[in-house]
Amino acid sequence: MYWKLTMAMLGLAISIGVSAKTLVTVNGVPITSQAVQVALNARPAMANEPDAEKAMLAKLVAGELLVQDAQKRGLDQHADVKRQIRDATRQILADAAINQYLARHPITEKDIKTQYDKWAKKDSVDYHTRHILVSTEKEAQAIRDRIKTTDDFAKEAKAYSMDKLSGARGGDLGWISATKLVSQYVDAVRKLKPGEISQPVHTFFGWHIIQLLGTRPDPVPALTTVRQYIIQQVTTKRINAYLAQLRARAQITSP
Repeated sequence: MYWKLTMAMLGLAISIGVSAKTLVTVNGVPITSQAVQVALNARPAMANEPDAEKAMLAKLVAGELLVQDAQKRGLDQHADVKRQIRDATRQILADAAINQYLARHPITEKDIKTQYDKWAKKDSVDYHTRHILVSTEKEAQAIRDRIKTTDDFAKEAKAYSMDKLSGARGGDLGWISATKLVSQYVDAVRKLKPGEISQPVHTFFGWHIIQLLGTRPDPVPALTTVRQYIIQQVTTKRINAYLAQLRARAQITSP
């Protein structure tokens, strides 16, 4: 906790002007009212607590005492500490570069609407499926072969599925939007007709045997409902475009 506060104070030392009111000094190092306010802004939950400013001031004082003691004992010269400071500095600079780029290339309402329209055109289908999840393709194939003979998907799911929650329901996952399923699972389900069972399907989770039980349209939520999600998508695209520009201008070589 104190280390995080200390790192925050490094940023505060840069951003806070000399006109800020000094609340206390710690061995000559001032802690200002603005430093307290900036720290509270970074922790809004704490800002609503009783005596929040007093509590934050105490934390900043404690953090400054620890910093000073660490410097007195030469900890800032330790190789591991230097590496952590270097890594933190790199991350701060990288974040600053992104924030400046986004400020100079602000997201507009047109950007948001364009991204929403693209997103809304994607697979807007709910799938009702059940599955059996195992660790190997061989196991999955053996289970599929048995189901073809016994026609008892639920029994196999309860006995062998690593997904114990759905396994207890005979493998039933209920209705799930295609947008919330991993791509390999969706690709397999799209090829099935209701009642059909897939070949073994590999995903990050393991090997699945999937049965499609039904499909239905998935109503697209209004822009107001998913606005923050769409903004995040646009922001990610904007950052990726910025990184692409940097890569195009850089000389990146392998030894």
